[in-house]
Amino acid sequence: MQSWLDEDRFAEGRLVVVTRGAVPVAGGTVSDVVSAAVWGLVRAAQAEHPGRFVLADVDDSADGVGLAVGAGEAELAVRGGVGCGFRVWPGFLVGLLRVLVLRVCRLVRGRCW
Repeated sequence: MQSWLDEDRFAEGRLVVVTRGAVPVAGGTVSDVVSAAVWGLVRAAQAEHPGRFVLADVDDSADGVGLAVGAGEAELAVRGGVGCGFRVWPGFLVGLLRVLVLRVCRLVRGRCW
């Protein structure tokens, strides 16, 4: 990815990373843990270079990659020809932050649970 970012000819482009089975959708499970790790790596790159990378997790349905790219989303899973976007709601982030702060405070005080 770094080499792709360094190329001037791709300065205005987006790199689409396509996986299969990397993310669970609608109660499903992850069937490819290696691809799931790739998603983590690309998400880190997305944070550093917004708008430059697209993550598409597709099944065997026709034109899953085309749907993922055409949707304009940074991350999309396609199952049965239907795109499933991923959103993190602000309330979820506040709750997560509270849990992390509590755990760090307990860790600093020498208590672990």
